[in-house]
Amino acid sequence: MSRTHHPDHRLRARSLPWLCLAAALLATLFPSLLQAAPMRHILVISAYHNGLPWTDGQLAGLRHGLASANLPLELHVEFLDTKRFPPNATYLARTAALLKEKYENVRFDLVIAQDDDALDFALHERQSGHFLEGLPIVFSGVAGQRAATLKRESALTGTFDDADIRSNIDLLLTLRPELKKVVFIHDQSRAGLSQAEGVGALKAVFPQLTFEFLTALPVSVIQQRLHALTSDSAVILLTFNRDSEDRVLSHAEASQHWAEAAAVPILAKEDGMLVPGILGGIVVSSQAQGWQAAEAALRVLAGEDPKNIPLANGRTSTVFDFEQLQRFGIDPEALPAGAEIRNRPLSLREAYPREFWLTVSLFGCLAWIIVLQLIFHQRTRRARNALASSEQNYREILGATHDAIFIQGIDGEILEVNDGVCRLYGYSSEEVKQLTVARLSSNVPPFTQSDAERHFAEVRKKGAAVFEWQSRHKDGSLFWVEVALRQAQIGGQPRLIAAVRDIDQRRRAEIALRASEERYRLLLSHSPVGIVHFDLQLNITYANERFAEILQVDQEKLLGVDMNQLRDQAPLAACRQATQGEQGYFEGEYRSMLSGHTCWISFRTAPALDSDNRVMGGIGIVEDISSRVAAQQAVLKLNEELEKRVASRTNELVQANAEIKQAMKQLAQSERLAALGSLVAGVAHELNTPLGNANTVASSLRSRVAHLQSNFTDGILKRSLLENFIKESSDATALIERNIERAAELIQNFKQVAVDQTSIRRRQFDLAVATGELLATLRPRLKQTSHHLIVDIPPGILLDSFPGPLDQIITNFVINSLTHAFPPERSGTLSLAARQEGELVRIDYRDDGRGMTEQEASRAFDPFFTTRLGAGGSGLGLYITHNLATDVLGGHLTLDTAPGQGVHFSLLLPLQAPRKASETATAHTTVQ
Repeated sequence: MSRTHHPDHRLRARSLPWLCLAAALLATLFPSLLQAAPMRHILVISAYHNGLPWTDGQLAGLRHGLASANLPLELHVEFLDTKRFPPNATYLARTAALLKEKYENVRFDLVIAQDDDALDFALHERQSGHFLEGLPIVFSGVAGQRAATLKRESALTGTFDDADIRSNIDLLLTLRPELKKVVFIHDQSRAGLSQAEGVGALKAVFPQLTFEFLTALPVSVIQQRLHALTSDSAVILLTFNRDSEDRVLSHAEASQHWAEAAAVPILAKEDGMLVPGILGGIVVSSQAQGWQAAEAALRVLAGEDPKNIPLANGRTSTVFDFEQLQRFGIDPEALPAGAEIRNRPLSLREAYPREFWLTVSLFGCLAWIIVLQLIFHQRTRRARNALASSEQNYREILGATHDAIFIQGIDGEILEVNDGVCRLYGYSSEEVKQLTVARLSSNVPPFTQSDAERHFAEVRKKGAAVFEWQSRHKDGSLFWVEVALRQAQIGGQPRLIAAVRDIDQRRRAEIALRASEERYRLLLSHSPVGIVHFDLQLNITYANERFAEILQVDQEKLLGVDMNQLRDQAPLAACRQATQGEQGYFEGEYRSMLSGHTCWISFRTAPALDSDNRVMGGIGIVEDISSRVAAQQAVLKLNEELEKRVASRTNELVQANAEIKQAMKQLAQSERLAALGSLVAGVAHELNTPLGNANTVASSLRSRVAHLQSNFTDGILKRSLLENFIKESSDATALIERNIERAAELIQNFKQVAVDQTSIRRRQFDLAVATGELLATLRPRLKQTSHHLIVDIPPGILLDSFPGPLDQIITNFVINSLTHAFPPERSGTLSLAARQEGELVRIDYRDDGRGMTEQEASRAFDPFFTTRLGAGGSGLGLYITHNLATDVLGGHLTLDTAPGQGVHFSLLLPLQAPRKASETATAHTTVQ
């Protein structure tokens, strides 16, 4: 079987040089095109960490694919590190906040998400209001089970990494017909569980096989299980990066452990698992995943809608190890066509068939020396070209990565650095080469030169190491970094390569997270209520101190208790509701099985959810309500006694209420009579002036007549005296006539107002005339003050309404202002205005007095509320005013006031008052 490559790989390998050549020609002939192209920023979010072969392979394939386009691109690579630190909502939220602050000045054109956790993070953060809002996403390394969900996402495309497990099983059955059992090894990560679930669905396809899953075990136990497998078994490797003891492994490290332990064929699902001792398999390539993501990303950057780029499956290749084929007696000819066989020794004829047969046919044995020289020369030239290309790629990779890269001698001497080191530490590259590790570190244990040398020794022994380190900037400031140190051969020389990443902000976030978790622990421990957590089988997994105190049981004895075995089963219904995803509640008397203590409890339950919103158990909140229940029982007994007292008091209150209503009617009648009395007194005062003037003139005229009669009797009457008498008599009679007419007018106004105010009688009237008549009766009261009344009511506003209640409302407004608005020493202004608004009329009354507070205004229309209780105010004025305005006149009355800003009453009335079944009632005249 010949050594072959995937046809897509050959096509890309052949097309890449031509693409680079075309890009170079374009740069030479049309430099303005490249200069005009703007820098495009791509955010790459990797779910795992730098140094993990799967992640490194995807990044390498992505960089190579993007480099082929020769576009001005800048990659910003961030690692979520979820293999070593399982994510939760707090961790992801703080990571998002950190990235948002870090890239607040960068405008991204595209997001590339590598693996499921990174895709979930990117989808969440591109929602409205988040820092990746609206950006297109290209993914790779994502489980194919999510295809249906992801097809519904907008601006999204990518590649799935599902290995073809079914084809691998078919291949095993072809190569090993005696196969009866297949063992699958996976971890408890999201990817591992998802892959195991997919394998489980294949049981029905292969009923002749037994499937066994090794998971949630230490590495040593899995090795023991593998060592015990019989020859009719085989192993297929799924994702395994963490064992039950939280030991973190790379794919290669895990595969090496399994290969060392198993004596049966082992198949892998991805190329990163192919280490010595692994037979092979139909594998997914991490670099191919990265390359496919690069192809999709270039199409998106070129303006193509991601929705028009179909979601793709990862490209697979069939790879086998020659030594393992021989070990298990498998004929290479039985492998699928195009399979690649690695580590197979090639014959000269297989390596150079054309040269071999040409040499044999033309020159024979003597031409071998020339052929070997030609071959040597050709290889040398290719080696030089490859070395030059490798060095160029090496320089480009060092310059393109965002991390700080150190190339060191095997003893730790700094030989070369990239620009990331200069940016991170503040030194130039030449300055860094003159420094020791101690100068670049805090140099405080465990971050000294000797500590660094221990890490160097560990890497020389194990090949790689990842650790955190406290570094020192050129300005002396300290910061935290993560160092991925590994040994490599560069130019035939052993070297140490250190990839250094600034994790100072992440470290601070972790410290804040630990502090938050400690606060959470203290909150649970010192909670005033009992808290219990139980799993789906109702086994208690946590109980705080208060819970144990309520049941009077030692806290440690509660852990592991199976609540299904409790004698008192009353609370279990609420617990089962929680495990079914619902809230539950129990309240009642409960007797503890462990302590025998009996108490009344309030028990609330809710489902406990994991990060995927799946129910993983329940949480219960327990309160001891024994005291409350005892108090309730006492209250119930007291209520029985109170109900008897209330029954007897109710009759008394009904009678008292009737008496109060009668008293209110009498008080309102008194208010009306008092107002009418005040009106009569005012009119009487006004009548004194014209009647007094008329009486004075009449007395004077009588004296003049007596004097004239005396002159006439004595015969001394003169013409001039008579003419003077006639003139004075004419003036006197005119003055008497005017005063009598004024008195008659006052009496007529009084009669009209008195009739209106003492009855609720509908009639048609002009608002200006009716108001004038009313104000004429109020003028005596106003003359006793220094206040000024301004009236602005145009004639012609005709109403079919009740003038009596309207007069009473205006009277109450004026009397309220005179009584409450102004201190004795102050003069004020009162204003009354009206305007017609269609079928309505608006009457506005204002004063510029002291106004009311918000509390006073809110109660102004309440009965018996007054600010001058005991000083003449009854508290019924505005209450009756509001009732008249709404109930009788069918209008709406509002009050606008504030302290120091006077009052503004706005009365909106219909021109025609509403007609009721009975339009006669006793008028309410009130002065507050």
